[in-house]
Amino acid sequence: MLLICLIDDDPTYHFISTRLISTLGIPHTLLQFYDGAEALEYFTANRSNASLLPDLVLLDINMPYLDGWQFLDEMAEVELTKSNMTIYMCSSSDSSFDCEKATTYDNVTGYLRKPLTRDKLLEIIHKLPK
Repeated sequence: MLLICLIDDDPTYHFISTRLISTLGIPHTLLQFYDGAEALEYFTANRSNASLLPDLVLLDINMPYLDGWQFLDEMAEVELTKSNMTIYMCSSSDSSFDCEKATTYDNVTGYLRKPLTRDKLLEIIHKLPK
């Protein structure tokens, strides 16, 4: 069972992404958080239980309370028992600054421009560590 985590403050994006993920035909569980602080609290509380930590994180950049960059900075301080978590920054921004900044984080696999597509999501899922 694939555990996917969506961290984004936009309810419409959550709705669309949830529908998109459900069309993939892949057994999954979806964790949804509307800001980085909420997600960080979950990750910290479950840091010792790898089965509760996601395989794939789709992380928005611009969010209230704790944005995507701040989330990544805070996560660097949390020792997780799951070492093969895949994180993609997802943003509507096509800023070269954001794309470049994403490459400076060792735990970020890539940068995706919103909206996600079914093909792109399947490509990402098929590349996940087994």
